Amino acid sequence: MKKIAKNLYEKLENIGIRFFIFFLKPKSKNEDTKRREFILNIILLSIISLLAIMFLNNLYRTVLLGSGFKGMSPATIFIILSIYSILYLLSRIGFPRIASISFIIVYLLPVTYTVYHWGTNVTQGILLYALIIVISGVLLNTRAAFLTTILISGLLFVIGHAQVSSIITPDLSWRNDPMSMRDVAVIITTFIIIAIVSWLSNREIERSLRRARISEEELKKERDMLEIKVEERTKELRKAQMEKMQHLLRFAEFGRLSSGLFHDLINPMTAVSLNLQQVKDEGKEELTKAKTNLNQAIKATKRMEEFIMTVRKQLQKQENKALFSINEEIKQATRLLAHKARKNNISLIVSEERIKTFGNQIKLNQAITNFVSNAIDSYKGLDMEEKKVYIDLSNKNNTVFLSIKDAGCGIAKENMDKIFEPFFTTKEGGIGLGLSSSKNTIENDFQGKLKLESEPGKGTEILITFPIVKNGENK
Repeated sequence: MKKIAKNLYEKLENIGIRFFIFFLKPKSKNEDTKRREFILNIILLSIISLLAIMFLNNLYRTVLLGSGFKGMSPATIFIILSIYSILYLLSRIGFPRIASISFIIVYLLPVTYTVYHWGTNVTQGILLYALIIVISGVLLNTRAAFLTTILISGLLFVIGHAQVSSIITPDLSWRNDPMSMRDVAVIITTFIIIAIVSWLSNREIERSLRRARISEEELKKERDMLEIKVEERTKELRKAQMEKMQHLLRFAEFGRLSSGLFHDLINPMTAVSLNLQQVKDEGKEELTKAKTNLNQAIKATKRMEEFIMTVRKQLQKQENKALFSINEEIKQATRLLAHKARKNNISLIVSEERIKTFGNQIKLNQAITNFVSNAIDSYKGLDMEEKKVYIDLSNKNNTVFLSIKDAGCGIAKENMDKIFEPFFTTKEGGIGLGLSSSKNTIENDFQGKLKLESEPGKGTEILITFPIVKNGENK
């Protein structure tokens, strides 16, 4: 039984929704016009329904019962019903504004006649005028309500003046009749109609505002999401650009160091050549001396291999991670920069502590090379007896402490905050990516911190700290 009742309720609800869609749903696209059209459809449909009931009731009494009719005749009601039906059709075919203006005029004429016939101080006429002003504001706009008020005030003034001047003689017999419950009911009904029209208007405005707020919130969310996407995409593009420029930077740096590298490679190559030549000249009789020469040739070959490995690390772009010796990477970096240091009479002093960690050894090698190269450059143009760069490595509480210190020119105070910014440089011909990319390596690839202390004329110290990682997991 409950299921049948539920199905019946759902069917009735569907019928109600279809009725609403077919007879009341506005067809306008504009939000404000749509709201006014909806209210106009409700008012007109309500009036048409009441007039239809009145028409059928009077027709029934006249035709079937033969008792005559009280008030308006069926023909009069039918004419009024036809007028309101035409206004409703105007609204439904896409002319709601014309229908609204016509409705106000149709409503204004009988009210004006009431005031003209019964006097300007008839209560019902004044209340109906107030209703017309409210409807004008609801169905049209505030300006229309203001103009309607001026029109009604003018009509009242003209009719009132004519009645006071005895040009028009109104029927004032209603004043002698005591107020009946019917009069009270008419007044109360007028108030209720004013309240309903105002409520409909306010409800639709509140709905429009609610929809506007929801749309605004959704638009804000979409805007925020778009900003996030744009920011993420911008970061990705910047990262890609930085990686390309860093790769070009490594080639440029290698170009600057190439003369020193080739100079350092010539010595072991010469040693290999001479030792092999001696082995060839000495023959089989002097095996001991030949063995010594071969050992020296092998050492020189290994030396060249180390140089080549160092150069390759500077040019490689690799994301593989492994367990490696930090001390060995420092040695390779200093080996690469050895000729540059000798050329400028600079000593590279490296600590011998051995520490291993897990990570991208190529990136750390490139970062250390960058820091040491900058330390060497800090002595450029300075006339000093001792020029030293200290590279100190230590392990405290499973944390790597790497210090690169020089006694060079130092960094000006106004540049301290900008020194790690991309594209900021004080070097002639520099592009300002070395320190920025090196800082990024320490902080992002090794989850470390980088501290810079510098005093103009006294030197600079870069202190790098990061946790020791083994087998890809922090201890």
